[in-house]
Amino acid sequence: MMVQEHKQLPSVPALDARLLAAAAYVRRGALAADIGCDHGKLAVYLARTGTARHVVAVDIRPAPLARAQALVEKHGCSAGVECRLGDGLCALKPCEADDIVIAGVSGVTAAAILGAAVLFYLGGVMAQIFTNYSVWMEGGGLTGQQVMEPVRFDPGTCFVQAF
Repeated sequence: MMVQEHKQLPSVPALDARLLAAAAYVRRGALAADIGCDHGKLAVYLARTGTARHVVAVDIRPAPLARAQALVEKHGCSAGVECRLGDGLCALKPCEADDIVIAGVSGVTAAAILGAAVLFYLGGVMAQIFTNYSVWMEGGGLTGQQVMEPVRFDPGTCFVQAF
């Protein structure tokens, strides 16, 4: 008789306060996208905790995306997280995400990502902007969208805004 060996998964990745704040904005059961996923911790966290039913983790750089893919595999999340090389929201297919997280980018980068695809996605977007927040606000953020007051982490360097 063959005994199946079960591999024990590592603990859910610990998130810092900034990424925990981002995760809190993702609605339970949502199709989520982590734009600029870098190390992939947020995507794995959303999948492992059952917050999102599926996550598309996107990064424009191959090396961080490879690290994210390795983390996804280490945590046994391949069915729930798809790592995709691409440029911001343009890497998503229509209706592929209910909730979108853009974390750890400057206001300039966030504006460029959202500006390139503003007609593509009209649902809930959560952006975390580390620097150049004034550039983001001078550009009007997402014109016509309801904007919540930003929450400040690390005074002067990181803001969270939900649309």
